[in-house]
Amino acid sequence: MRDFVIALSGEAGQGLNTIGDMLALSLFRNGYCIFTDKSYHSRIRGGEYVYRIRISDSPLYSMRQEFDLIVSLSKSTTISQLQYFHDGTKLIYDSDSDHVSSKDFDFEVKAMGFPFKSIAKEAGEPRAQNVVALGGILGLFNVKREIPSKLIEETFSGKEEIIKANLEALKRGYDLSLPIEIPRLDVQEHNYYLMNGTEGTGLGAIAAGCKFLAAYPMTPGTGVMTFLASNAERHRIVVEQAEDEIAAVNMVIGGAFAGARSLVTTSGGGFALMQEGVSLAAMTETPLVMVDAQRPAPATGLPTRTAQEDLLF
Repeated sequence: MRDFVIALSGEAGQGLNTIGDMLALSLFRNGYCIFTDKSYHSRIRGGEYVYRIRISDSPLYSMRQEFDLIVSLSKSTTISQLQYFHDGTKLIYDSDSDHVSSKDFDFEVKAMGFPFKSIAKEAGEPRAQNVVALGGILGLFNVKREIPSKLIEETFSGKEEIIKANLEALKRGYDLSLPIEIPRLDVQEHNYYLMNGTEGTGLGAIAAGCKFLAAYPMTPGTGVMTFLASNAERHRIVVEQAEDEIAAVNMVIGGAFAGARSLVTTSGGGFALMQEGVSLAAMTETPLVMVDAQRPAPATGLPTRTAQEDLLF
């Protein structure tokens, strides 16, 4: 299989999620098959954030660990990913900032610095250095510029000056013509739908006839609740944010007992709190459908790191 893995490496608060989503969606809409994942800390700003995108011209079902190209916006985060480098890994960094370079490695890495921040400033928006990098990467894959342009207009709808500056930053990124070799990947017309796990779970619940959801917000399970809440009116679903996880599970048991197709969503810590409810459902032979977005647990664990300890628990 011909494929290519890009990693965006930085910190929470640097806009990596927005730019990563734009990059993934642009590649997808241009006709590539993609698979993405994210690794991040539960902080408003700061803390490691790595957004990976695997690109191919045939369907993908998993992530390949090694990076072929890493775009570094944080020296410490990039250094922490050394185990995923290989002999052919290329590194791009912002030469206007004190970011990682080839001197930071004790093995050979082809590192290239580009003045992303200066280019963004010239475009009229100093914060748009991520968009400059976005244009550079999309140019590598010959993605039609109108695709990310439309995404920028949608993302910053109503903010004409910001849209104008970001479109200029995107154009200048395309003009960089990054000197990086990529495998020849064929662009294909496909009828796939791009979604994340949260959306897929929510769509599955809707398709299965879910009519009642109760939950208490807990990362990363909250997304299923908010997805169903945003579709509640259209699909006639009652969504209740309970006062805690114990209340949520008991509400759903009550809903199922009354005959409504019910769902409770949670994560590791909430799942631990719900055990009396699980026992009650078993004892009364009441159907109980739960979404447990696992993280290192049981108990509170690490809010945004996934694992499978709950299976054993």
